[in-house]
Amino acid sequence: MTSFMTRINSNCSHRNVHKGPLRLFAGAVFLACAFGPPPSDAVVEDSSPVAAVEIPATDPVVDSVKEALRILDDYHLKIDPSHGLERIVEDVLRLYDPGALLIATNGLGANPLPEGSTYGIGVRLSRSNGIGRITEVLPNSPAAGAEVETGDKILSVDGQSVLDLDIAELMQVLRGSVPETVTLMVASWGKDAREIVLEKEIVPIPDIEEELKMPLGLHYLRVNELGSETGANILRTLTAWSMEDPGGIVLDLRGAGGTNLQSAVDVASALALPKTLLFSYRDGNDEDLEMYHAEGASVLQSPLIVLADRNTTGSAELLVATLGGVGRSAMVIGERTSGDPMIRRTIAMRDGNQVRLATRRLVVGNGDAYTGREAVRPDIQVGSDQPYSEYEPGPPMLTDPRLAGDGERETQALHEVTKGDAVLTRAVDVLLGLRALNVQGYSDGDSLDR
Repeated sequence: MTSFMTRINSNCSHRNVHKGPLRLFAGAVFLACAFGPPPSDAVVEDSSPVAAVEIPATDPVVDSVKEALRILDDYHLKIDPSHGLERIVEDVLRLYDPGALLIATNGLGANPLPEGSTYGIGVRLSRSNGIGRITEVLPNSPAAGAEVETGDKILSVDGQSVLDLDIAELMQVLRGSVPETVTLMVASWGKDAREIVLEKEIVPIPDIEEELKMPLGLHYLRVNELGSETGANILRTLTAWSMEDPGGIVLDLRGAGGTNLQSAVDVASALALPKTLLFSYRDGNDEDLEMYHAEGASVLQSPLIVLADRNTTGSAELLVATLGGVGRSAMVIGERTSGDPMIRRTIAMRDGNQVRLATRRLVVGNGDAYTGREAVRPDIQVGSDQPYSEYEPGPPMLTDPRLAGDGERETQALHEVTKGDAVLTRAVDVLLGLRALNVQGYSDGDSLDR
């Protein structure tokens, strides 16, 4: 233990250690095992006289670590670094970034999935009358070789009902990062419910999952991830819809991710004044690393509702944060996002493992900053955990449906689309409210200060 203490004293005397709450045992082992002695090829410091540097006589964190080691030494307790080393590393790094994550690779290089792919069964879904329905079976997929058919309703996955899940949560259940078996209970019109067992395989993820023209002139676009072409595709669709003078557009980014920054810039530019500062990335010294401004002229004047949840991350979360900060006539509804709008990077460790750590912070146009400790807060917070009811009442209609007008029929049809999805229902209610108030997009001179 004496040599262990000597090593701690030597290594810590020249380091700036973050102040703050520290689990003593974790800090002690991490400082001893993770940092280690300096590498053999380290540059030798110049021995010529230099100006004196004032060094604090004591450091509260280092002193606390020493005291923990002293207690262990007094009671002849030995530390085994192999026990919980992942937790030790994460505890120390989370003093700065609460979302830091150790990726244990056992000394092997990571084997990520190909970009734009996932482990899944190969289906595209929509939600109708509160139930997830299969709208497409991808060719050469596990579902294509089974009894899965377009139009099937998914009732349960691995024995668990999915009727309480929104569409993004259901897609997450059917997708994953590892191959595994999944058991579906599906039902079709005119057929009994049947059980199907599938093995998840690597399948492509369509960047745009669903484009839907809803009743009453509303439009809905659901995105899986922002890839290299997604921004242009979203912008093309939104522009075409905007020319139709719709009552409003819903951009669903729940569960969406992606790593393409330019796609977020493309979409955000459509709702910001030309040359407006969209966002910047800054380093630990608060100096700008990258700055991004609105490109071209704003083309989307229709009210836009953006849906987000705790699984919205990456460039999709960057887009949510940017639209919430500078987007004119844009509103965010749903849950707080994951807290990683492309601010973390994967860093290799000396032992072959990797760690995900926030190495920069995002500052959007209105000054809101995201460092890994914050998530995007929606303008209207709505959870998706409300229980599903097959008999959820719709809007009132005349006793005899034959006497109902077109408006009543469309209202009822819209209810069937949003039924069981509390977040989408709220978004539609807001858009219909704006229509009732005759609220249009903001003029070029207006801005929305959040």
